[in-house]
Amino acid sequence: MIMEREEKIKRLKEVLPLFWNSYQHMYDVRERKVRERINFLLIISTFLPLLSVGLYATDLFNNPIILIPIIPQFLSIVVLLKYFVVSEPIVHWL
Repeated sequence: MIMEREEKIKRLKEVLPLFWNSYQHMYDVRERKVRERINFLLIISTFLPLLSVGLYATDLFNNPIILIPIIPQFLSIVVLLKYFVVSEPIVHWL
């Protein structure tokens, strides 16, 4: 009984780092994905308006095509607000 328990403890000590490394890898990948998504949305909501300024200065301003750059800007701002305002953790735990 004691020998069996010691073997289980030894086996657990051997396997535990593998489980932890696997968990840490999954956590890092999820965190990186969330960070990349937020960075992409920040790029859309900051640089797209700068690129759109050229459209506002042209004759297209009277045309409804001017709404095309505004739609992704608005959507990215809404999604960013969801990320920053919602208090739930962005990276999910197991």
